[in-house]
Amino acid sequence: MDVVVAHDETLVAELVSLINHAYARGEAGLWRGHVDRTDEAEIAEAVGAGQMLVVRAGGLIAGCLRTRALDETTADVGLIGVAAWGGGTGRALVGAAEDLARSRGIGTMRLELLVPRTGTHPDKERLREWYTRRGYAVVRRIPMEEYLPHVAPLLSAPGDILIFEKTL
Repeated sequence: MDVVVAHDETLVAELVSLINHAYARGEAGLWRGHVDRTDEAEIAEAVGAGQMLVVRAGGLIAGCLRTRALDETTADVGLIGVAAWGGGTGRALVGAAEDLARSRGIGTMRLELLVPRTGTHPDKERLREWYTRRGYAVVRRIPMEEYLPHVAPLLSAPGDILIFEKTL
C-alpha cells in the first residue's frame, strides 16, 4: 500500500467527508447529536502544510491521517479516517507517519482517543487494543471538561481523552 503526502487542494472535500464519516461511525452514541470532527478550513491548512498522508486503492482514497511535529522530539497522528476496517490501511498510514517522524529525528509519537468515562464503547475499545498492539501506551487520561471544555457539553455522557505515546 502506497502512502503519500497529500499536496492536492482538490482532495480537501473528499478528505473531510472521509474523516467525518469515519468519526461518526466510530463515535456513534457518544454525542448528543451530529458533530463533525473536521471542516474544509482545517484540512486545507493541513494539506497546505504537508501534514496529510493519503492511501489510495483503485484510484479512490482508502484512508488518510494528519501527522505533525508538536515539538522537536514529539509528533502526533490524528484525523485518521479509513473507508473500511481490517484491510491494512490504518496500519500503513500509522506506519508511514512513524517512519516520517523518525526520518525527521523525532523520537516519540503521540495520539489521542476519546472514550466514555464509565462503561465501554465497542469501537473505542477496538481502537485502544489496536493502538496497544502497535506499541502505544496510555500515558495520561484527561477529563473532556478540562481538555476541551466547550466540547464536553456535546457529549451524551462524560468522556475522557486518553493520550497514547510510543517511542520510535
